[in-house]
Amino acid sequence: MPETEAIRAPRASGIATVPPRVVAPLAKQGVASLVGRARHLLVPAVLGTLGAILFIWRLGASSFFIDEATSLTEARGSFAHVLGMVRLHETSPPTYAVFLHLWLKIFGSRGELIARLPSALAAITLILAVWYLASLLTDPPTALLAALLTLCCPLVLQYAQQARVYAILMLAVTVTAITVVKAVQESSGRWLAASACAAVFTISLHYIGWFEVVPLTAWVASRTSISVRSRISYCAVLALAGAAWLPELVGQFSAYAADGYGKSVTTWAGLTQHNVVAVLGTPFYGRAAPSYIGPLGVGILLATLALLASPRARVAVRTRGLIFGLATTPIMAILVLGLAGKDIVIPRYATVAVPFLAIAIATATRVLRPRLSTLAAGIVLFAMMSGVFLSLSPSSYYPNARGVIRLVARHWKATDFLYPDQLIVAAYLPLEYYAATDLPDHNGVMPSDVYSPAVVAAGVTRRVETAALTAAYLRARARHERMWIVADYAGRPPSVASLLPRHYRALTVTDFAASVSLRLVLAVPVERSQDDGIL
Repeated sequence: MPETEAIRAPRASGIATVPPRVVAPLAKQGVASLVGRARHLLVPAVLGTLGAILFIWRLGASSFFIDEATSLTEARGSFAHVLGMVRLHETSPPTYAVFLHLWLKIFGSRGELIARLPSALAAITLILAVWYLASLLTDPPTALLAALLTLCCPLVLQYAQQARVYAILMLAVTVTAITVVKAVQESSGRWLAASACAAVFTISLHYIGWFEVVPLTAWVASRTSISVRSRISYCAVLALAGAAWLPELVGQFSAYAADGYGKSVTTWAGLTQHNVVAVLGTPFYGRAAPSYIGPLGVGILLATLALLASPRARVAVRTRGLIFGLATTPIMAILVLGLAGKDIVIPRYATVAVPFLAIAIATATRVLRPRLSTLAAGIVLFAMMSGVFLSLSPSSYYPNARGVIRLVARHWKATDFLYPDQLIVAAYLPLEYYAATDLPDHNGVMPSDVYSPAVVAAGVTRRVETAALTAAYLRARARHERMWIVADYAGRPPSVASLLPRHYRALTVTDFAASVSLRLVLAVPVERSQDDGIL
């Protein structure tokens, strides 16, 4: 058919003749539409891929952190056991503990990779959620920068690779914000109902979810685009949800005060200068942080808030009030509660602010002139990436209790004795967790409960030494048993001679380097050293 001839459809079909000059533009529009869709999908695809690489790479490389060991211990046993342990030992609803219990049961594994995988997947989704939320509130370049800041946030990386609730919590509060904004922008009852469900789920994960749910609820209540009836219903649902968790909250804090554990956390979660700086610089803290990150993080936060409050931002950013409130409310609430004597002044409890701080920082750059904006974005990304690189270094990993116990298990004898030589709690409890898992017949004198009298008396930053452990150690010496002695150190390791009992000698000495390094010494009585040989 010649190119100039009209394209005709059969008469019976009733389709009109389409001139060729119309067909070509239609084809071009179709290609342009596909290209546009591809571009729209390219950004989240790239962000998701980068997040998967960063968060899943070496996900199971580090031993469980002390808090992870506690979570895994709570998730053992029956459903009733989980609920009872959470009531006695946590300050959050049991939602995550129940989920972890079911997750581990489904996969039949308690390994680091499986236990941490939900957090990693939540962190990957969080990057996309921040990008989408920022797209609703700002423009595409700002949304991309906010997503990159979330990707490069050391605190997001830390909880993406922990079997804890915080990565899932950050995602939940971001989804809550998305549904709230959609409900207001579209005056949609369905989106409002979805936001109520997301908000209830958020506060069911952790009580600190209220730090963001409250300002979001206040914003909904002030929107005239939503009917008065819908706003009242929304507030009532959240009030009922809060009331439902109130007995659990009261019971947990009563147990918290009764066992004396609260007194032991004051040194690391109380209102100190270091903790205040860490909370103000929350997005820049992770497993490891350079010395300059505290002042730099505080400076970036203050500059961000000043820029958002400036007259120039009134024109450039229409939603600056919402962004400002979501970014600052958790931090201000933590500092006020710290002044009231509550021991929550640590970045962990400010995690809910991280997605909104990323959006706030990215939005603040829009207020600057183009060259200054690029420079500011570069400084912030550099500060965050330095923390990420340090966090990925093996020297920042948690104490390698897993490596210690696996080595011991390979050469364990029924008459051997495992002796943690006055370990700090951060090393002691993971060691006990792995020993209970991989050495079923190890001595049972190590208290496994973080809230046990022995641990509470020591305090979470001090060394654990119990009367039962000391007595067992003396009995093992009297019986001339082989001993696996574990000591912790930072920097220079302790001398082998200082770890050995009298009339004992070392057969092997192994060091496990990490943020807190461990030294493992296999010691035997002098008269037995020739018989045991060198491993």
